[in-house]
Amino acid sequence: MFQYALRRLLLAVPMLLGAMSIVFFAMRVLPGDPCVAMMGDQATTEALADCTRNLGLHRPLAVQSTSGGCSPTRSSW
Repeated sequence: MFQYALRRLLLAVPMLLGAMSIVFFAMRVLPGDPCVAMMGDQATTEALADCTRNLGLHRPLAVQSTSGGCSPTRSSW
């Protein structure tokens, strides 16, 4: 029974990482700017640039995917 539970837990890790990767890259492929969606069409250029910088959207995709906006390892949700 212990081996079964351990095997299931070890299989859960790559499945969760795969699901997180699929969702991350799907969100990046979808059209539209997340800052415009959050702030609306009437937001100023400076406010949109500040939002982009705060969310880390100005960084390359590889950096965004590894650092993440919410990292469960750092407990910064």
